[in-house]
Amino acid sequence: MKKTVLTALLLFAVNSCFSQLSLPYQQDFATLSGNYPPGWQGVLLDGNNVSVFDTAAFSIPVPLSSGNAGTTAGGVYNFSGCLGWLNTAASNYAVMFSISASSLENIAVRYQVKTVRKTNKICESILQYRTNGNGSFKNIIASRCFPDTVQEIILPPECDNQPVVDLRWVSRDYDGTGARPSLAIDDISIFSRGKDTGKPVVRQLLPFQQATSQATVLQLRFDEEVVKGAGNIYFNTDTLSVGDPAVTVSGRMVIIRQLLLPGQRYFITIDSTAFKDRYGNLFKGIPAQDNWFVDVTQYDYRFSFDDCIKGSNWPGGGFTAFSRKGAAAWSCANPGLEINGYNNGPTENEDWLISPSLDLRSFQFPLLNYRVKKEFEGPALRVKISRNYQGHNDPGSASWTEIPGNFTGQADWYEVNGINLSPFRDSNVHIALVYISDKIQQAAKWTVSQVYITDTSDAPPLQLTVTPGVLDFGYADELLTDSVSYWFNDVNTKVRFSAPAGFLVSADGENYYREMDDSLRFSGKLYLKFLPSFSQHRYEGALTISNDQQLLGQVILKGNTIPALKIVNWNVSWFGSPAAMPADDSLQEANVLKVLKRLKAAIYGLVEIVDTNRLRSVVNGLPGYDFVVSGTDSLSGISYARAQKPALVYDRSRVKVLHTRLLLQYSSNPRTRFNWSGGRYPFLAELEANDKGGDTCRITLVLVHAKANTGDSGEQELAWERRQEGVKELKDTLDKYFSHVNLLVLGDFNDDLTRTVVRSRADTISSWAELINDPRYVPFTLPLSRDGERSTLHFPGVIDHVVGTNGMMVAHTEAGIQAWVKDWVPAYGSTTSDHYPVASSYSWQVLGNPFPVKGLHAVVSGAHIDIGWEMLYLVNCADIAVERLENVNKLIAILPGPAGGSSKENITFAVKDTFASSGLNCYRLKITGLDEKIQYSAPVYVFNPGSERNIWYIAGGQLHYWLNWSQREEVPIQLIDLHGRIICQGRVSLDRGYNYNTMFIGRLSMGVYFLRIGAPGRLLVLKILVNH
Repeated sequence: MKKTVLTALLLFAVNSCFSQLSLPYQQDFATLSGNYPPGWQGVLLDGNNVSVFDTAAFSIPVPLSSGNAGTTAGGVYNFSGCLGWLNTAASNYAVMFSISASSLENIAVRYQVKTVRKTNKICESILQYRTNGNGSFKNIIASRCFPDTVQEIILPPECDNQPVVDLRWVSRDYDGTGARPSLAIDDISIFSRGKDTGKPVVRQLLPFQQATSQATVLQLRFDEEVVKGAGNIYFNTDTLSVGDPAVTVSGRMVIIRQLLLPGQRYFITIDSTAFKDRYGNLFKGIPAQDNWFVDVTQYDYRFSFDDCIKGSNWPGGGFTAFSRKGAAAWSCANPGLEINGYNNGPTENEDWLISPSLDLRSFQFPLLNYRVKKEFEGPALRVKISRNYQGHNDPGSASWTEIPGNFTGQADWYEVNGINLSPFRDSNVHIALVYISDKIQQAAKWTVSQVYITDTSDAPPLQLTVTPGVLDFGYADELLTDSVSYWFNDVNTKVRFSAPAGFLVSADGENYYREMDDSLRFSGKLYLKFLPSFSQHRYEGALTISNDQQLLGQVILKGNTIPALKIVNWNVSWFGSPAAMPADDSLQEANVLKVLKRLKAAIYGLVEIVDTNRLRSVVNGLPGYDFVVSGTDSLSGISYARAQKPALVYDRSRVKVLHTRLLLQYSSNPRTRFNWSGGRYPFLAELEANDKGGDTCRITLVLVHAKANTGDSGEQELAWERRQEGVKELKDTLDKYFSHVNLLVLGDFNDDLTRTVVRSRADTISSWAELINDPRYVPFTLPLSRDGERSTLHFPGVIDHVVGTNGMMVAHTEAGIQAWVKDWVPAYGSTTSDHYPVASSYSWQVLGNPFPVKGLHAVVSGAHIDIGWEMLYLVNCADIAVERLENVNKLIAILPGPAGGSSKENITFAVKDTFASSGLNCYRLKITGLDEKIQYSAPVYVFNPGSERNIWYIAGGQLHYWLNWSQREEVPIQLIDLHGRIICQGRVSLDRGYNYNTMFIGRLSMGVYFLRIGAPGRLLVLKILVNH
């Protein structure tokens, strides 16, 4: 309450302390010392938005200080003979005084604006006024100027004959970065010019008298501000009332928008009553004897906004600015026209910049060209064209066709050339550049320098733009569809679409083809379908769009039918934090959900989670998913609710969380907390994953968010040391406890792997070198760094990584930065994150079957038996033992696993058993993992004849028998019980020598049976005991 009273008293002081200065008045501040001149006061304004001119009445008096070019603190200063001020990021200052204009009118104010402290930031000043002594101030638009300018303006008519007129100089940030300049005013002269009885005089006519031009806009520039009167403007026999909306007045400028046809000479006259100054003085008119005529010939239309009138709402060049929504407006940036829908955040705007009427009938191939510049994130300008717009009203009343703009969004000036307007060769064509901004798409700043339409006798080259350029369907166990957007500079040309194997294309989303011919519109969508034919297959190819064998554009299409575990790690930039960017937390939440839905991963490792309730809302939008967040407040001095936390989001049908904890949290090293950003420890999760109910494996994830690179070079050097020490301690832990498991270290490493991002270091070694230089750990994202990719919007390199143990290396299939998510979300960097997700995939076949034995066999070779097999790959294998199964199993050999326990290569093994028994021998493999777990192969059998001639055994419901036969032939075979009944019979083909065959006996009762093979004269009978 005390604060409110104090504010009121200070405000009263500002409003009542001035004595009105009499006119004429002059002030050069030559004697300025420690006090303000009589009637003057420096004030602190209420607003803290230094990007706008503050017009609020509220202000607090501040003392006058002594300053110079080296002064950096905000305030009002005596700058050695001039009165000035310096704004800060949080405070606006101004200087003000009061005059008396009783019985005076037509009051002129002449002054100089100076720069005292020069910086890279540009500020703009303006003079404001009020006449009621305590209300808000009004800007005098004509006084807007940059420093080091001499201004002379006439106060608005409402200041005439007023006993109290308060004047105030303020400034705002205009452009540039860094520290703000200090501004000052000097050499002030205020006087009344007396009652104005002089006629306003036309100083310039455009087009010039007796000109040859293609103009459809006439311009009159007066020597003073004018308003409309009554009367007409005459074009030969045509008459246009000055009250028509085609006639507009802005300050000293009169714009007449009249369609002038090519090949005509127009004599122009204007009634003397058409325009007058603010005191009612009529101009002399433009009579026929002034001989103002224009010959209209057909030239290229060229419009430049580089000489626009600053402070005017007339864009120049005959263009019309029309705001359909929002407070933003096209304004003169000199050079160019600019518009920015950002005001304490993105605001909703729709603003049209519309050309005058253009006659394109005599053009062969009219081509649209323009020069533009984009700053900040937000939508591209839209280019629209109309043939029925009337030229003065809301463009919503006309029909418009959107045509391709081909805006690249560069932060520097660039030109767009050759947009074909052939379909619009008509007599009344209007072209519009439409600016859009809102909270979802954000608000870019666009500047337009030139727009011109040229004619050519040759058809322009076809230009096609398709986004995104890469479309990855990922794994497909069902038919998948998606779409891309295109822009085309022609509407009449037939083009051919050719899709690669596994994909189909459609123009309407209903009828799909491998190849099709169609005509593109200026803009639209193409629909793609992934329809694979083979399992365990990777598809990749280009959808090509061509015309007469000329390739116009392409989209890389990807997809696969290889079941894989897809894992995504993503820094989501202060997710849900009300105190950090992105500003709109609800929009960020919606965008994150959209991205996660489209990425379709089984596991998401997220860092910088602040609001866990918002994360819960995201996961609720992913049916079947759940999440776990680091549950410990590990960040010193920061509450859990405001801290950046790691989290896992996972598909419950494929992933089970067994255990989570923070690694290194209880380390005895006093620097551990410091090295991990004050307690942002690695987050460990032990998981059990399955291939939708099939193969199962265990995986350990370590989600990291390392110390960031902030501050000057010294601080970045320290950040490198903190990361390097933290990585070393993390690696010690991984080596001791986790090097033998399926392990992934993933997240925001805040350093690249090819070289460190700290450019001031004498060496270029990554702070993660100790981990990735150990052959037991494989950096899956290192190739992305080497290829020059980037994982953030603004940093040229990869700082978000995935590193796995050798075991995961075998299963690893691909890794990629999902940069195309920016095409899914408008203004991705401003609304969602400044990092891209990083996706990596791991084969389910490998994860679920770490020791794949192929072709295990045993063959008699002379006096010994050869045992051989292949391993398609090995994952975390310590050794492989070959056992001969007997009453007491015999160890034949132990073979070590590959270096590091894992190998992607196909390995062939061979072992000899020189002590095999005669008769039947059985062998199997005993495979021991690095974790000491054991897996056995299926057994194989081999008959070693030795002295035995014929032999049998029963296993698995089958009767296995070996027969030594004398010749090659087909003979009958019977199985007979003790009562002489034939249980089963058939025929069997035998070769000379030993023959192996089987017979199913799984349903026989226990007892004695006889196996009879052959016919009388060559008959073999074996006694079989079935005991199951």
